[in-house]
Amino acid sequence: MFFKLPDRLKGRTSASEDDNPMRRIGLVSDTHGILDKKVEHILQGVSHIVHAGDIGTEKVLERLKRISSVTAVAGNTDTGELACLPEFAMVELCGIRIFTTHILGRSAGMKSDVLEAIRASKPDVVVYGHTHIHVAEKTGGIIFVNPGGAGPKRFHYPRTVADIAVTEGLLMVNFYDLDGKEAGRIIDAQPFEFRAD
Repeated sequence: MFFKLPDRLKGRTSASEDDNPMRRIGLVSDTHGILDKKVEHILQGVSHIVHAGDIGTEKVLERLKRISSVTAVAGNTDTGELACLPEFAMVELCGIRIFTTHILGRSAGMKSDVLEAIRASKPDVVVYGHTHIHVAEKTGGIIFVNPGGAGPKRFHYPRTVADIAVTEGLLMVNFYDLDGKEAGRIIDAQPFEFRAD
């Protein structure tokens, strides 16, 4: 469930237009070999990019690395060199501990190896992909974010990417539409109270 988009964010193409860009983290998943130019535009100015797997080609990572540094994990369809990427990654950015994997598990419960890795890592945020459905929710004190699918359109889901905008005491997850009349605009946003250790 998403809250009503604040007036100050409506129509913006970046959560950082008036903010310090070092306080923004880009989130991408399920590109499947395609990196839309809108993704590159949306992610300009982020301090880091997290790709949650199903990258598709090394060229996608190369193009993302031209924007910012990248942390990426292998997805279930990644082959060759991409299959050598880790299943899990942990990175600390802007005072936020971010754990990344491609497949989180079923709604009835997480895969046991993923659950173990999350418990051991003690993240603030878990970024995952695979479902092509954008979501942000807080469970058990951890913020879970799926940026949605950014590659070829799959099923009936919108193509999206996300970012995390960090301000004092607030972590805002913004979702950007890659298609239609709202292309490149924030379509959903979810605020979470956050205090960095």
